[in-house]
Amino acid sequence: MLFRSASAKTFDEALALGESAIEGLDWTGAVAMFERALILANSATDEKRVAAAEARLDQSRYQLAGAQYSEGNYAVSLATAERIVRDRPNSRTAPPAAALAVSAALTLYARAKDKPAAFERLNSLAQDTIQRWPDKAEADDARIALGQASLVRGELEAASEAFERVNPRS
Repeated sequence: MLFRSASAKTFDEALALGESAIEGLDWTGAVAMFERALILANSATDEKRVAAAEARLDQSRYQLAGAQYSEGNYAVSLATAERIVRDRPNSRTAPPAAALAVSAALTLYARAKDKPAAFERLNSLAQDTIQRWPDKAEADDARIALGQASLVRGELEAASEAFERVNPRS
């Protein structure tokens, strides 16, 4: 089913269409509908329901980013995942979205012709993830990605140092 965000006229209708899109694994439609719901939300809307719509939007964006990654659309996946981290850094979805963004950036780095620019992007994302969530598994994923990037560059000592910073629990 194709969802057009403008087709929803109320907050509740947009939420229902977003849930329907999720059931059909239509992540693009779900994102559009939850975005529409938040546009239609007004001060009379229950704050808990708005927060739930924001969480569903985050989850839908994360699923969309994962699908884009699985399809090999790494740059698009990175942008989608980055948006969660940028727009909703305190959401429960932000740390795994950051890890997905780092993974996409690592893949893009490995394939890049302009290695310095691609590494700078990867390094920036990884360092941001490590700084925001230093004790979470996602930070260790970022550390591992930096170690792998060092291996790609043939910098074995730097790779070893990066891997040594990974928490043994990870």
